[in-house]
Amino acid sequence: MASWFPPPVTSLWPGLARLWLRGEIRGLLTAVAFTLAVNFALITTLVWPQLVSRQLPPWLVPTTAWIVVVWFWVAGMRAGGQLAAAIARANRPADKQSFELYRQAQLEYLKGHLLEAESRLLTLLNRTPGDVEARLLLASVQRRTKRPAEARQSLAQLAELSGSALWSEEVQRELVQVKELERELQLSTGIVKPKAA
Repeated sequence: MASWFPPPVTSLWPGLARLWLRGEIRGLLTAVAFTLAVNFALITTLVWPQLVSRQLPPWLVPTTAWIVVVWFWVAGMRAGGQLAAAIARANRPADKQSFELYRQAQLEYLKGHLLEAESRLLTLLNRTPGDVEARLLLASVQRRTKRPAEARQSLAQLAELSGSALWSEEVQRELVQVKELERELQLSTGIVKPKAA
């Protein structure tokens, strides 16, 4: 069972965590929807209780509106807290065991034991998903084992990690090599015909 942790400030307004921490349009839409719900609840409570219909009791619409606001707020706090916790886990610094796993993966990679290297890298990335160097090495292993789609996916995940900017040149080199591999694979299967000289 996960221990309780205080939610960050971005979790206090539904959608704000997704918008602020990830820049997602879905977060903006959620925040705007919550704002509309709060405004509707305030208007029906303080200004015009029978906004929806004069036949309804004056307490029904404001009560329903506030129930929706509270439900929305609780769901938004939970989602924002989970997102913040996931980001914190991804950015957790590597420990001694993680360093050892990375070193073993490098040794296996240099020996040409790519499957063993991949196994150690996947174990490492389960422990510390935000390890940029491990993700880059995994993409290289996937490329060398002729799996360009998986290598591209690893590089895309790498681009989302904080600290990936330090490795931008290596990522670009890896992308060029993945493109070359894709072209070689297409040529070998006959999908693309070679250019005439």
